[in-house]
Amino acid sequence: MKIIVRKMPQMTLDKSFGQLGGEYETCFAGNAMETFMKSVELSKDCDCLNMEDDIILCKGFMGKVGEVVGKYPTKVISFFTLKNRPDGVNFEKGRTFCMNQCVYMPKWFNGLLLQYYPKWLKTERGQQPGHAYDYMMADLLSLVGEDYILYQPSLVQHMEMKSRIDPRRSTHRTSKTFREE
Repeated sequence: MKIIVRKMPQMTLDKSFGQLGGEYETCFAGNAMETFMKSVELSKDCDCLNMEDDIILCKGFMGKVGEVVGKYPTKVISFFTLKNRPDGVNFEKGRTFCMNQCVYMPKWFNGLLLQYYPKWLKTERGQQPGHAYDYMMADLLSLVGEDYILYQPSLVQHMEMKSRIDPRRSTHRTSKTFREE
């Protein structure tokens, strides 16, 4: 599984990334959407853990991720949410997908997302200013009738800061279920 961190030049990764031992690739391609699509392109031939640069990882992060991915290697899995769900694996309708801070994306989904992107840009949501790539993922998951897994507790925490996708979004987009341990 490839690990990609979508890293903006001005961002410094949290010290919790040290536990990955440098076993990740960073990418940047202009704005947030272009950077996301570049990360998908880089992982089109493999399964990928796709992360933003403005998160804090829990202790033992990769072991916890590996345990869930090992059981569900063909499912899209979100390891961050604002939702409050029971601890463990929660199957959610694709149309409800939200928050791309830390998502496992299997190879089949990466390829499909690359094909869908140009079509999505022509949709009503794709035409909106500040269109968000989590909306695109929700639309694609819904289109193909695929549920995703929302894992609780959140294994990453979102830093409190202004959104680079849409500055109207709250700066307090943090998980209430994140546990550092």
